[in-house]
Amino acid sequence: MEDVAVSILETLTKALVREAIFLYGIRDQVDGLAVELRRMQAFLRDTDRIRDSGHITENLVQEIRDLACEAEDIIETFVLHALQRKRRGFMGRLTNYAYLLLQLRGRHEVGRRIEGISNQIGDIARRRAVYDLPQSSHRDETASSRVQRLREMRRTSPLEVERDLVGIEEKTNSLKQSLMDGKGEFSVVSVVGMGGVGKTTLIKKVYNEDDIKLHFNYFDWVCVSQTYSMIQLLCDMIIKVVGSTVDLQNKSEQLLKEDLHKNLSRRRYLIVLDDMWDISAWVCIREALPDVKNGSRVVITTRNEDLAKMVERNTIHVLKPLPYKEGWELFCKKAFVKNNGSCPEYLRETGHGIVERCGGLPLALVVIGGLLSTKLVSEDIKRASEWKKTLDGFSHYQDRGEVRISEILSLSYFDLPNYLKPCFLYLSAYPEDFKISRTRIVQLWVSEGFIEKRGDEILEDVAEDYLEELASRSMIQVESVSLTGRIKSCVVHDLMRDMCLKKAGEHNFLGMVAGEENIPSQKTRRLAFHQGMDVHVVSSPSKIRSFLFFSKSIRPSVSKRCLHDAKLVRVLLLENIVLKCPLNEVGSLVLLRCLSFRGSSIHGEIPKSIRALQHLEVFDMRPGHFTYDTICKSLKSSWGLELPSLRHFYANALLESVQPMHLKAGTSRSLQTLWGVWSGITREPLGNFSQLRKVGIKDEDGEINEIYGSIGEVQCLRFLSLWSNVGVVHNLEAVSRPPLALEKLLLRGKLGRAPSWFGRLPNLTKLLLWWSELDEEGFSKLQELPQLKFLELRYRAYVGKEMHCIVGGFPRLQHLEIWGLEELEEWRGLEEGSMPCLQLLEIYRCDKLRMLPQGLEHIPTLQRVKCGGFGEEFSGRVLDDAPHLWRKTISDDHSHEWKRVAL
Repeated sequence: MEDVAVSILETLTKALVREAIFLYGIRDQVDGLAVELRRMQAFLRDTDRIRDSGHITENLVQEIRDLACEAEDIIETFVLHALQRKRRGFMGRLTNYAYLLLQLRGRHEVGRRIEGISNQIGDIARRRAVYDLPQSSHRDETASSRVQRLREMRRTSPLEVERDLVGIEEKTNSLKQSLMDGKGEFSVVSVVGMGGVGKTTLIKKVYNEDDIKLHFNYFDWVCVSQTYSMIQLLCDMIIKVVGSTVDLQNKSEQLLKEDLHKNLSRRRYLIVLDDMWDISAWVCIREALPDVKNGSRVVITTRNEDLAKMVERNTIHVLKPLPYKEGWELFCKKAFVKNNGSCPEYLRETGHGIVERCGGLPLALVVIGGLLSTKLVSEDIKRASEWKKTLDGFSHYQDRGEVRISEILSLSYFDLPNYLKPCFLYLSAYPEDFKISRTRIVQLWVSEGFIEKRGDEILEDVAEDYLEELASRSMIQVESVSLTGRIKSCVVHDLMRDMCLKKAGEHNFLGMVAGEENIPSQKTRRLAFHQGMDVHVVSSPSKIRSFLFFSKSIRPSVSKRCLHDAKLVRVLLLENIVLKCPLNEVGSLVLLRCLSFRGSSIHGEIPKSIRALQHLEVFDMRPGHFTYDTICKSLKSSWGLELPSLRHFYANALLESVQPMHLKAGTSRSLQTLWGVWSGITREPLGNFSQLRKVGIKDEDGEINEIYGSIGEVQCLRFLSLWSNVGVVHNLEAVSRPPLALEKLLLRGKLGRAPSWFGRLPNLTKLLLWWSELDEEGFSKLQELPQLKFLELRYRAYVGKEMHCIVGGFPRLQHLEIWGLEELEEWRGLEEGSMPCLQLLEIYRCDKLRMLPQGLEHIPTLQRVKCGGFGEEFSGRVLDDAPHLWRKTISDDHSHEWKRVAL
């Protein structure tokens, strides 16, 4: 696989540029190795696309991978030692002669080993020529044409949450009827079908429908999978129902069942148990689910019909593959996005052959359709040829006429351009059904060195293009989209993930640790820990480049020995874990690029040595599900960060211990994220950090106003959060010029008066105001915002007694949330043409508000009105007056009972 060699070249390039002083004297050997690796890249690219390349080719490719990894270890170990000596003041403690001798010996040894690797690669090249190994005619498109194609795809087909809904309307209605049949007894609904037939897609559609949301008042989605841990499942379910503060460490399975049973007993719940393989898992979970005769339901998805038949009180829905006509419709919907699903005549015969081989499986159809949607060659003959190659590829994976879905999915992997393959394989680190954050995966890809430099674009933008291309190929499923139309989160289908895990393991790219009997090869470069596994199970961490932890409830521990031995690590995602050992070892990981303690329990101090990690790009110390036991005692004194490579910094300004932190003058000018910090974080104007995109600052003493003068200089700013104490006035008039790129703004504190430019922010889509004390004039300025889609007004954000929405006001607003406006008494009638796009209106705890506004019936897009915290008198008035909300839905959160009106 070419990505390994590319990773080595990335390492060599950075070493030659940034650490030239250490590599001086072995430059010739390093350059020679780079030349040999580049010669091998074409060979690796070709063999990676030839599915039946033979044992000889496979052996040669494995040799190249092993040699590339060895070269990477040699170079990085040498740079590591050089940097460590530099940090310890090594030259000051030895004579110049002794230091020079040590350096020359080290360089000589490195040069000798590199030369040996180059010779071995040369020998592989000669053997390749002797064996006359096959080559692929495929060539990746150029970077410029790739950018052009991606941007055209985004322009013509904006991202949507993918549901691939074809031919399931009847199944949807039948499933909803089973869930809402009016019977009070607890019951189970099982959806059975082979992998890739669309079980999860169907359930997600029903799970998210409005009438289902109205019928139940508690929801949970649990992925059971083949490698489940019952303790982990129960803990995750309890955290979902009671919140993140509960202490579940060391509780027995029986106690966890009792806790879950108790906390669900007052709820009408809908719980989905996705991808169940083992009846014993159901038997155990069933003991924790109360039956209080309130109509609660459990949905089970499984590939095993015999398992479903063993479940009591069960209604079984069997999903079968799509009929041919519906399969063709789904395939065309994916393959011809730009043509509204219309297939050109010259591709129909080949297209029908492809659809026939997919056997009616929706997953196969959307993946192959997504693959072919990328074949946007301008000439019909060439496009037809590409489609014919895909059809011919199916012949490798047909077994007595049966569809082998895993092998069909492999076609999509082989078709990936080389720059996408490591990014895709990295997704195998995540647990099944895990919602993958766009922000975090993009940061990880950049830290791992997977992202190619592309002109003047920042790497995160290029990485986001990569993510969108994976989505367009249906290699990932878009779970949620931001208000600006960008991917917010995604998931990987379980069958796609299985294939991804297999490929990642074959190439020693990444391994999953989910049990002591499931330890990856010692050659594995990255490890992902699931189900609370401790790092002590890893016997040889010295070659590991990344440790990734995914556990919401059972917190694994990391030992001092592991951190001491993992000197070449680049990524430490130590989230939601227990760090019992001193963290001094972290400060010595000088090659570290990403470090996250988010949500972890830390016993001890974060060492000051972290502040000098020269390669660190991402530093995240936010509490999440768990707060720090002790937090950085060293921060009680002024603690300066001087990180020349820093791109993203996250803290938590609510913790007093981080108040003295500040960024020193040597901090990277590539800084993009500065989140959860105090107003004194930097002595420099924010405008000096020209690439800042996300800023979150808290202030107590009014110092925040000193920042306003430089906000206008940060022209890339997309998300701004300013939090001041009650009484401190945000002086936004001091902003020299409005940040025109701003998309999301959160202001907590008094505004005084809204600045003149407030209504002219052209890209602002989300606005949250808390304690702002806006008057009617300020509220009218908000109505001018041309792209605003989400508005939240909380806790005296508006102090007027009356509220009025003008004709043409809030032209794009979709979601309006009003909470705790103590002075509001009357919301005057809405005129036709105001808030024309509103979908959801939420009003909570506005004690003086007499009635909902007249005129809501003039908003054709309005789907739901939610009211809460008013008491029975207000609710009664709303329901009495409800006929003017014909075909709308009203909900009263105060009593936890949902009411439909005039349907």
